[in-house]
Amino acid sequence: MKIEGEEEKTPEENKSAAEETESSEEKEDTKEENEGPDPILLQKQLKAEQQKTADLTDRYKRTLAEYENFRKRTEKEKEDLYSYAVRDVVKKILPALDSLERGVDTIPEDKKDDPLAKGMDATIKQFRKALGEIGVEEIEAKGKKLDPQLHNAVMQVEDENLEEDTVAEVLQKGYTYKGTVVRHAMVKVAK
Repeated sequence: MKIEGEEEKTPEENKSAAEETESSEEKEDTKEENEGPDPILLQKQLKAEQQKTADLTDRYKRTLAEYENFRKRTEKEKEDLYSYAVRDVVKKILPALDSLERGVDTIPEDKKDDPLAKGMDATIKQFRKALGEIGVEEIEAKGKKLDPQLHNAVMQVEDENLEEDTVAEVLQKGYTYKGTVVRHAMVKVAK
């Protein structure tokens, strides 16, 4: 059939035109198959994902560090609170121990074997053992140089046998808890 204004083509020309159409369609299909996604676009996406991963890793590390700091700080606060509570309780118990020690000191030598004296002495030992187990130690003072960090000098005495600023007598024992002074030793110091 012939359309007006159109020239009639020979069968060879028709065949050639059909081949060209098929050939151009095959080229487009092959081009799409060979190229695949755009490599530049893929690189941009990869960089974006790598940046997200780096950001998330950084955020994770910071959160982990914050948690570790929080845990250490909380543990330190708990330890400090416990230490303060122990020192406070020890301060309140020490006067009872002082009274027991003064009571034993007033017992005459001939009555040291009485059951009451032995009971008081055993109670003092039990007190000292319990205090030692929790970390409370008596401050050594007699014969030592005066240390204002440990000793509270309330009197001065003349003593030719002792050097100046040496503790001559302990009036009230002092105690420390894990190196921290709970109560200073009240002492007499040689001039």
